[in-house]
Amino acid sequence: MRGIELRPETALLRCLLRPSVDRAEIEAVQARRVNWHRFEEVLFRSKLVPLAGRRMENGTGLAEYIPAGLRGRLAKESVRAAVRTLLKEKELAAVVGEMEGAGIRPLVLKGLPFAQRHFVDASARDIRDLDLLIPPEHLPAAEEVLAGLGYHLFTSIHSREYYRRHHFHLVFVRMRQSVDVVELHWNLLHPRQGLYFDTATLFRAARPEKYGNTEVMLLEPIDEILYMMISYRMSSFLSLKRLVDLAFAIENSRGTDWRKRVLARGAEWGLASETEAAFHFLHRFWGDDEYGIEPSKKTRGLASRYRGEDFFGVSPRRSLAYRMWCASCLSGYGPLRFAGNVLVPNEQIRSELYYTREEETSRMHECKRFISGLGSLVDLGANWALSPFRKL
Repeated sequence: MRGIELRPETALLRCLLRPSVDRAEIEAVQARRVNWHRFEEVLFRSKLVPLAGRRMENGTGLAEYIPAGLRGRLAKESVRAAVRTLLKEKELAAVVGEMEGAGIRPLVLKGLPFAQRHFVDASARDIRDLDLLIPPEHLPAAEEVLAGLGYHLFTSIHSREYYRRHHFHLVFVRMRQSVDVVELHWNLLHPRQGLYFDTATLFRAARPEKYGNTEVMLLEPIDEILYMMISYRMSSFLSLKRLVDLAFAIENSRGTDWRKRVLARGAEWGLASETEAAFHFLHRFWGDDEYGIEPSKKTRGLASRYRGEDFFGVSPRRSLAYRMWCASCLSGYGPLRFAGNVLVPNEQIRSELYYTREEETSRMHECKRFISGLGSLVDLGANWALSPFRKL
């Protein structure tokens, strides 16, 4: 079995989402008796239905095992994905066109061009928003462009200036037949992570590519891989969707000495240990020797704190990572930095990595017991810390 040990349902999804499908691996997982109801839950919550659905129907030997109900839902989701892709194509063309008319040349992060570059068919990847990297000095003008297109700034209790000082992007929404979302980035990482990319260098190295009738600026492939490795590890590397994105991006860069170039670029930007740790995460999850590197003492120390799925904070056992997350939520600081790793047992972990309702309920009760020992911190927001588990 390649990669860390997972339950059969999540292991099957991992098989279907590899850049190169391995029939023998799928047969080995099937022998573990996949629960198709649980598999359907994991699949649809992962937002990876279009790609996995096509793989299930073609060349994997799974077509005869798919329940009729699931087959019908997969067909409907395939149509929805195609429609969403068409709508996002129009939105991308309109936004980029208006910004270029205002003298702004944004870098498009992820999204449709990324899907076309790495998945061939953009509708194979679920896309919900547009992410644009803007030079900081052009941010006010970019906001005016979005306002002219009917977008409004989406904020919580904080002001625009607060986000500019303490964050790395602003979110704009537009309500039409669907909800259109654009994120304007002026950096690639949150300031609290203590890591900063040289965005001017990114713009100089960017390359234009054609998407439909629109020419867009994209990150140079090695920069794209490095950005994804660092940002995903530091924020939500536990998302299956993001692990798949990264695997496909790397697959399309093989043969170009990509690993050596990524490590060299990471060291050049002062991100050597973070890049190395990201490789280690990839190797543990996918089990692909291409990601394997000789870890430093620091990386080995981080890895030694976890065993099996605990390395990703996804073990059904009650992990220290989970309890520390509860404490960080109570303190009001959100994700907790621990041993160089940001632990984020968020909705994506709960939904994508196969916890059952019974397990979630048990985890919630244990969390209550843990919180009860924190004394006065309970008054700071125990109910808020437990809110992700209320709707079970």
